[in-house]
Amino acid sequence: MFRLPYNKFQKTMEIITLVLILCQIAYCVVLYPQLPSKIPTHFNFAGEVDSWGGKGSIIILLATTIGLYILLTVTLFFPKLWNIPTKITDQNRGIVFKYVINMVLWDKLLIVACFFYITYCTISSVAMGWWFTPFFLISVLGVTFYYTIKLFLIR
Repeated sequence: MFRLPYNKFQKTMEIITLVLILCQIAYCVVLYPQLPSKIPTHFNFAGEVDSWGGKGSIIILLATTIGLYILLTVTLFFPKLWNIPTKITDQNRGIVFKYVINMVLWDKLLIVACFFYITYCTISSVAMGWWFTPFFLISVLGVTFYYTIKLFLIR
């Protein structure tokens, strides 16, 4: 196991993501007693509610958010397992690690923010909007493709 050093930007990204997770947890804890017995459990591609379930299903959203955060964080401890599209040398090691860390941190932030929004829509029983799925896919995949291309271009 290896611990990569974070720069100031990376520390800020991690703090923002953790604050969002804590806000999501607090939001659920505070509003849970007031939730009706049935809440939305699924939204279609148009962002409309198309399935309902018990209010305990909100715990699944929290667990998923926390689980994804932990899994993505753990990947940063094992750089030898990363599949990087360029050969790592002593000369490029710093920039390669910076790009991979930035990619994972951006993806973590976007995923946590999107799951917070899903939680908000679930608790409020409001439609997410047609734009949510394209935004989620374009943002997460866009970050991943952007940093993959940057890594691929390193010589």
